[in-house]
Amino acid sequence: MLAVFAGAAIARAPAMKVGIESTKLAIPGYTLPFTFIFHPELISWNFTPDLNLFKLGFFLLLAAAMSIGIAGGMQGYLIRETKFYERMMLLAGSFMIIPANYIINLAGLALIGVTLVSQILFKQQKAVVLEE
Repeated sequence: MLAVFAGAAIARAPAMKVGIESTKLAIPGYTLPFTFIFHPELISWNFTPDLNLFKLGFFLLLAAAMSIGIAGGMQGYLIRETKFYERMMLLAGSFMIIPANYIINLAGLALIGVTLVSQILFKQQKAVVLEE
């Protein structure tokens, strides 16, 4: 955290604003270890006979979706600027992925997926100005 204040001094930026922004950027990294605790298959510690590549791929998808969801929810930008309810859906969906319950995990993936689809569908088009 000390590096944030040093970087803010070098950039001549407000230290607290830089600190808050850096914390928002780092939160996905803070929550990822909890995913490893609840889904140890991600780090291949307990390979059991019932663990197959489909299951491992599903857990990798969960971890990626959780990281993208938390980052988008904290920063307020995914494909375009997110609205308040989209941010809440991203954060709720991301935290629903952490526990080891398939139904809750799928509901979290659905929330993140719905938000992603709405971001793609309602992306604002930039007006093209033709010069004469």
